[in-house]
Amino acid sequence: IQHLNRLKSMVLAYTLNSSSHVGNTDLFLKITKALEFWHTSDPRSTNWFNQQIGSPQRVGVILILMRAGQQQISSNLENNMLTRMESIGGRPDQSGSQGTGANKVDIATHWVYRGCLKSDSSVLSFGVDQVYYPVFMTTAEGLQQDYSYFQHGQQFFTGGYGVSFISGIARIANFTIGTSYELPEAKRVLLTNFTRDAYLRLIRGKYFLYNTIGRGLSRTGALNASGS
Repeated sequence: IQHLNRLKSMVLAYTLNSSSHVGNTDLFLKITKALEFWHTSDPRSTNWFNQQIGSPQRVGVILILMRAGQQQISSNLENNMLTRMESIGGRPDQSGSQGTGANKVDIATHWVYRGCLKSDSSVLSFGVDQVYYPVFMTTAEGLQQDYSYFQHGQQFFTGGYGVSFISGIARIANFTIGTSYELPEAKRVLLTNFTRDAYLRLIRGKYFLYNTIGRGLSRTGALNASGS
């Protein structure tokens, strides 16, 4: 993940017009080598999240950004990276907690990226549908009747997985405004109500209520909601 985070910083430096490194040939060569290293070494994590969400999402963003570069990476390298995304990224409709709620949204997001990069409408449509699917009331994992949010069973996770749930769906909804992939109106209203009437009420100043973030409470800075 750290390799990909650093690589994204390099790609932003190469592609942003405001960067002093925009279009730099030496930087482009280093980006290419870093991508080739990632594909050849094929690093794997014992944490399923890094395999199915962390890595493929970052690779998708990197490849999309590189499409705006003055030089393009080879089609062979891009296809290799896309193939790896698909092979390790899993499916958003898999069984268990990995295929529900925020986890479904996160996995489906890199399907959306891959569908766009490959101009594959079937992959894109499936990804978008899966991103939007969890926006409904349930008694299982997901959005509850009282606007609380559960993940990993009956665990109150509005300040944890709820963050990914809202941000992930809103991201794709913003990308698809004015297209045939727009978030349906009924789901937009439900997501808006959840955000306004439940999620935001759990934040005071820049802090989440401590009992809304589940196991995240053990992590440094976990209660900081300023970036949410």
